[in-house]
Amino acid sequence: MTYRLYCKGKDLPVKYLGIPIGGSHRRIAMWRPLMEFVKKKLAPWKGHHLSFGGRITLINSVLSSLPVFLMSFYLLPKGVIHFIDKIRKSFLWGGEGEGRKINWVKWEKVCKNKHYGGLGVRGLRKFNFALMGKWWGRLARKEQGLWDKVIASKYGRSGGHWLDWVREGRGIGSLWWRDVCCLNNVDEENEGWLTEGFKLKLGEGKGVSFWWDNWGGEGCLANLFPRLYSLSTGKEKECYQMGKEENGTWKWVAKWLWKACGKWWGISVNLEIDCWKSYEQFGVWAKEARVKEGWDCIWNVVVWSVWLTRNQKIFQDSDVNIRSRVLSNAWMD
Repeated sequence: MTYRLYCKGKDLPVKYLGIPIGGSHRRIAMWRPLMEFVKKKLAPWKGHHLSFGGRITLINSVLSSLPVFLMSFYLLPKGVIHFIDKIRKSFLWGGEGEGRKINWVKWEKVCKNKHYGGLGVRGLRKFNFALMGKWWGRLARKEQGLWDKVIASKYGRSGGHWLDWVREGRGIGSLWWRDVCCLNNVDEENEGWLTEGFKLKLGEGKGVSFWWDNWGGEGCLANLFPRLYSLSTGKEKECYQMGKEENGTWKWVAKWLWKACGKWWGISVNLEIDCWKSYEQFGVWAKEARVKEGWDCIWNVVVWSVWLTRNQKIFQDSDVNIRSRVLSNAWMD
């Protein structure tokens, strides 16, 4: 076949744009070239008398950066990470060719941020998780590009929220796709780290899961309020759907708002009618002076609340406390 097509034949895995293709990335044999490349990088530094700070600089700028490109596409096996860490530890505490030296500090502490007493050396495993997390970010985008459409077609996305699709894909598809789908729970010490780290811009609420996306900045509501989530009949709803009419009734987000207004104004609110039309017409048929005065105050209260929240975010770096808002309004339902 290669002779007829005038192509060059090679054994798997082959490289395409620098990425090994055709082999199992879970086998250490696929990573031998990378491991040898990292080892050879130490050769020019063997005879140099480097300070401790110089060694840290070289580890961060060279030894930790060599596998970055491949770590953006694959989860490295633990054996490969152990091999590279062994080289980095040896170089940090004694340098290549100087014999084994005492490791004065645990490697886990060395990899901590300087703010927490470490040396700021990258922990390759968690760094690998972070680089792979970009694929979740691409799947979460509202605007779908060619890559999103190809992945959706290949792995059978028929609709619904992207997070549900990813959860269902843990046991199907290629090794790469299964690794991507399991990424949220791959870290035994911190399960759910990826979804907890997402902070979405809510906007109109489309494409944002009400229960599973961290749209409030404090974590997923399904984890913060597990009992409410277990009782909810709209576990797969997006944020914009929690205020839309469905089967002649309105969801609890709209109910809370109207019950609070009705109690404030001293009137009964009919939630079985079109909620948005009632809101638009309320200022027309509400003739009582006290009610109209309260109606006119709504705009001022909203602007004032937005202004306070904005200042808290900018000057105090504090987010809206979703938990306290839910608890404070739950009594009205």
